[in-house]
Amino acid sequence: MLTTDRGQKISVVKDGIQIEGGEELQVIDFDDIKSIRITESNVLQIRSDDVVMQYPLRGTEGNQDFYNEYGIAKLNFSKARRADQISAGKPPVNKALYIVLAILLGSFGIHKFYAGKVGTGIVFFIFSWTFIPAILGIIDGVRTLDRVPDKDGNIYV
Repeated sequence: MLTTDRGQKISVVKDGIQIEGGEELQVIDFDDIKSIRITESNVLQIRSDDVVMQYPLRGTEGNQDFYNEYGIAKLNFSKARRADQISAGKPPVNKALYIVLAILLGSFGIHKFYAGKVGTGIVFFIFSWTFIPAILGIIDGVRTLDRVPDKDGNIYV
């Protein structure tokens, strides 16, 4: 546990970093944390997508241990666990092929069949005459463009 210069207590809980100060309690989820470090000036920096939170620490004992044990190990463990949760039970599909199928043949649900979502594919096929599946297929293809593939070029949908 760390203590800030304002008396806040910083500790690690199951899913994130807890900051407790008086009546105020804040938990920063590991999934929201991009990086964590303790600077040379003894400031704990927690970086998320759009903000950097800084907590000046009181004392120096145990700070490096907190950083090594929780800032690196826990954060990396959480990100690995999140990746496993995303891919659990879903077959990988090639990102490029999925995009092409969604944009060109999305009105017939071919991209859904390819991703193993047979029920959704059948619904797309049945309603293909309405052109709604075509629009949804284009949206699926465009939304997939920003997905980061694994080292083999696969994504999980």
